[in-house]
Amino acid sequence: MKNKKKFFATKVFVIAVLGGILTFGTWTTEAKAAITDGKVLVSGLDRSADYYILPDSDRKEISYETMYGLTEPQKQMAINEIYARRGRKFVITEIQDYFNEKSWYKGTVEAEDFDEKVFNDYENRNIAKLLETMDETDATETIYTDFAGAYSYVDRERTVELSVSLYTDVSCENAYSGQECGTVEVSVYYTDGSMAYLRGYLQKDSGNGYRFTGTNLSGAYMTVSSGTVTVSGIESISGTYTKVESYES
Repeated sequence: MKNKKKFFATKVFVIAVLGGILTFGTWTTEAKAAITDGKVLVSGLDRSADYYILPDSDRKEISYETMYGLTEPQKQMAINEIYARRGRKFVITEIQDYFNEKSWYKGTVEAEDFDEKVFNDYENRNIAKLLETMDETDATETIYTDFAGAYSYVDRERTVELSVSLYTDVSCENAYSGQECGTVEVSVYYTDGSMAYLRGYLQKDSGNGYRFTGTNLSGAYMTVSSGTVTVSGIESISGTYTKVESYES
């Protein structure tokens, strides 16, 4: 993990992700150094009007697995999103512009007038967990980005060939959850001589997880590792595939 400046707060901790220093809670904790460049924070985010980074963060506790799948800017913006849902305005121009684009955002409360007491238990817990996971992504999971290629899986009943192609203008490392980032083709050869061909699209979930979309592949899920991918969700193509050829990005 890269060394980053940190500071300790007693009684309260502070974060600098909302366009100014804010206190949150009454715990003693180690506060993480924050990204304050608005352009960096909003870069790569979905600008569609109905998009949320964590759409249920006010209704349920979000899993650590989901949070670790976010980049550092996405984590900070996920905290901002919780504040935005409660009507807070933002000092950093790029952040305010980003939320102004959302159909669900109604900015009515100035930053200095905002009271964190409006948060419910889910929101408080999710903010605390997001802060807890900051700066820990590199230590917990390596994000694989150069996995385009041909893969093979063989068992007693079938041989399956999987081809994964990635779009050149989308970074799998920085893609937001739900963003389409490539195509997949699957050929299944059964021992009885029959075969099936499936084709669809690759959609980022979180971390090294991707969903397959399309008429034939909807419901399948792929987890990327070093030199292998594991597919689940559709019985006929489920298994751990070994990479046999790399494609140029």
